[in-house]
Amino acid sequence: MHLRWRYQGKQYTLSLGLPVTPPNQKLAQIKAHQSELDLTLPRLKLEVLRRS
Repeated sequence: MHLRWRYQGKQYTLSLGLPVTPPNQKLAQIKAHQSELDLTLPRLKLEVLRRS
């Protein structure tokens, strides 16, 4: 199973290494949402990493 998205005009692909099953599709949705947050909130993530 793969996730594909575009960001700032570039296409990206992330291989999850999982077979396509309903539970894995749910996991892929969660990963996609996490990636979306990482792209939209990079400054927040950087601050969290600095505090760790």
